[in-house]
Amino acid sequence: MLNFNQVIFLGQLGGDVKIKEFDTKAGGKYRTLRFNACANHTTYTASGDKRETAQWFHVVQNFNADAKGKYPPMHDYLSDNLNKGVTVHVTGRIQTREFKDTENVLQTITEVITNGKGSISVQAQSGSSSGQVVERDSNSSSGGKEISRNNNETSQVDATIDADDEPF
Repeated sequence: MLNFNQVIFLGQLGGDVKIKEFDTKAGGKYRTLRFNACANHTTYTASGDKRETAQWFHVVQNFNADAKGKYPPMHDYLSDNLNKGVTVHVTGRIQTREFKDTENVLQTITEVITNGKGSISVQAQSGSSSGQVVERDSNSSSGGKEISRNNNETSQVDATIDADDEPF
């Protein structure tokens, strides 16, 4: 039987990205970027009244450090540009996990994990009419070219998030 787990949404960040660093079992390091994003859904009642509902997503992206302790350019780009109100296009898989909150109460959270075949794209803001993704390749000798980047290069995290690691 074929199974498929994928979510795609376009929404705005509800706050700035939060970054935590962890040690892997193999002795390396990785960072977790987390943020909340909201996608609105508009429906109309039988009488024609407009009704908007908001769906909040908890998004998680992990990045491994290389042997020198440096993170990939995409980590720096996302940590600098994921700020409250920014529009993002996110592709990932749904995952539910449990954790203990600060009062030691077991909580459940459903997250969008963008590692693997997922991606996070920061969308052009109001100053750009093209609506294209604004991502720059910092390794380009021309000072940066527009790229479409998939986060496959960051998907080899060999550690799991601590069960008591709160989501935000």
